[in-house]
Amino acid sequence: MARTRRASGTPLYRWVTVLGVIVAVFAVSYVAMTAQATQASYRIGQLKDRQNQLLSAQRQIRYDISAKSSAVQWDGDAARLGLSRSSSWSYLSGSQSPVALARPEPAAPAPTNTSFFDRLAIALGRPTEAQAKGR
Repeated sequence: MARTRRASGTPLYRWVTVLGVIVAVFAVSYVAMTAQATQASYRIGQLKDRQNQLLSAQRQIRYDISAKSSAVQWDGDAARLGLSRSSSWSYLSGSQSPVALARPEPAAPAPTNTSFFDRLAIALGRPTEAQAKGR
C-alpha cells in the first residue's frame, strides 16, 4: 500500500513543478516585455526632445538666413564696403553678351482694327498668335 501512495503522489508533484516552471517562464517573459516597453517609451521621449531641438535650430537658421538676405542687410554691407546707391540710372547699349541691357525700343503703335480680346491680350502681356506673327 505504501507503494501505491508514492505512485499516486508523484504525478501530482510533477504537475505542480511543471505548472510552477510555466508560471515562472511567463513571469520572466512579462517582466522582460515590460522592461523593453519602458525602455522603448524612454527612447521615444528622447527622440521627441531631439526632434524639438532640431526644429528649433531649423527655425533659427531660417530666421538668420532671411535676416542676412534682407535688403536692409545688403544696404548695410554695401555701405561698409564704401558703396553707395547711384542717383542716376543708365542703360547699356546692346552687345554680344546675352546679359547686357539695351535701351528699350519705343512701342509700336497698336493697329486700329484690333478686337477687344486682342487689346486685352496686349494689356495682359500675352499676345495672341496673330499678334505674335506680326499680322
